[in-house]
Amino acid sequence: MSYLSAKELKILVVVMLLGLCGLFGVDVHTPSLPYIARDLHASMGMVQQSVALFLLGEAVSLLFYGPLSDKCGRRPIVIIGLAIAVISSYAAVKATNIEFFLWCRIFQGIGSGVCMGLGRTILADILEGKRFVVVGSYFALVLSLSPLVAPIIGGYLQHAYGWGANFMFLGSLLLLVLLMYIVLCPETHDPHTHDSAPWHTVFHNYGVLVVNPVFAVSVVLAGFALGSVMVYAALSPFILQHMYHLSPVNYGWALGFVGFFGMLGKLLLPWFIHRYKSSANVAFGLWCLFLMGIAMMCYYVFSMVPLWVAVLAPAIVMFGQSFVLPNTAAYALMPHPKMRGAAGALYGSFQLGFGFLATAVVSWTQFPPTAELIATYLVLGSIGLIAFIALIKSGKLEQQQASA
Repeated sequence: MSYLSAKELKILVVVMLLGLCGLFGVDVHTPSLPYIARDLHASMGMVQQSVALFLLGEAVSLLFYGPLSDKCGRRPIVIIGLAIAVISSYAAVKATNIEFFLWCRIFQGIGSGVCMGLGRTILADILEGKRFVVVGSYFALVLSLSPLVAPIIGGYLQHAYGWGANFMFLGSLLLLVLLMYIVLCPETHDPHTHDSAPWHTVFHNYGVLVVNPVFAVSVVLAGFALGSVMVYAALSPFILQHMYHLSPVNYGWALGFVGFFGMLGKLLLPWFIHRYKSSANVAFGLWCLFLMGIAMMCYYVFSMVPLWVAVLAPAIVMFGQSFVLPNTAAYALMPHPKMRGAAGALYGSFQLGFGFLATAVVSWTQFPPTAELIATYLVLGSIGLIAFIALIKSGKLEQQQASA
């Protein structure tokens, strides 16, 4: 990445590790979900809330981290958030009942919100235009290491030491990144432009963003993309380990295969960005989601979904979502330089909020996990395609890109 200065490259490395930690909070413990349910005497639905409540903590905290970072700077907010995540990760190891464990997960999400929300905001502070989209694709590429590597690590830790080892590992990783951020990453928000507006103005900015059709559709599509991935993270331990009797280690490798497709998509995205319109890339990702729902439904209706389909179809979904997230982030953040902290916070919060809702629904319902996964792909894929086609036909997206 020769088009980055040494300062930009240093910030990028730290921010990439920051974002990676935000996803590790979901992915590293998924091989342990059936064992957490067993040890804490919880139902499958109750322990699946571990994913949902983590996302809820991230979603709510982002609404405050973004405006606070506009007022106080990115640096103190990131440090506070990471500290909360470290403490709650270590506390989860001591859980003896599901209620305390789930409270720890909420606070892990609250702390990790800075990883998911302010990472892209920091990149937008130092990069503009196509550089933001291209570097954002590399940022997303590093984030794709989490679903590839984290379940494999989690599977081996579960096999060797039990589920508490996953949270010891997560807390230690967050602590390492906290120290690196303190030592290596400078403040990226101009201290002379800190937002001194009152809080009611901040939430007024949220209102302005929400009624912007391009922003609104962008955050919905980003939420659908994340929701499809998080639902699989919550359901896959019970599909692959219970139905197909995979061990935690084999389950981790199966999810690593799914994660590899996500990384492959992010590797190919810069090539597609230079050759096709961003709208075509987003549409491709949405079609992947919808068509894999159709394919899995055909198997489910006429016979049992074979193991290879239960792994390959989510892998293709993961591949497709690699085309959705960087482009929708650019649609949402780049046109609002004076409200970028608020825009980044609202984008991340809505994205995670949709992920929470999708995961919460499957944890509350009592349908077979495979049926819930198929329904998620069909509903999110079809609604996403309808919303995006309507946005394209309205001409709003083309107008925004022309004025950028």
